[in-house]
Amino acid sequence: YYDPFTGQGIFRALRGAELAADAVAAALHRGEVSAAALAGYDRARRRAFGAGERMQRLVEACVAPPRALAVVSRRLRRAPGLADALVRVTGDLEPVRSLLHPGLLRRLAW
Repeated sequence: YYDPFTGQGIFRALRGAELAADAVAAALHRGEVSAAALAGYDRARRRAFGAGERMQRLVEACVAPPRALAVVSRRLRRAPGLADALVRVTGDLEPVRSLLHPGLLRRLAW
């Protein structure tokens, strides 16, 4: 899932292209273009996007059921800072670890 509002898909496409270009350039420089030689791209991609993709799956699981969406929506209306933080993380503007800020975690108390 990529949110067209945040431009997230564009960012991930461009950043993924940079990672691929780096991996291909390194493989060509070594004269080795096997799958093993290009495995660095997969590792770099997981480092760059893995946490965000896991967060997206978590958010999707929390809002897919209508009742859960209603509960989450009410909570986020009462905690706009939390809502903003989630938007920044799911839009790739902030790393997922930014949600670990102690002040933000206090607001997660239901």
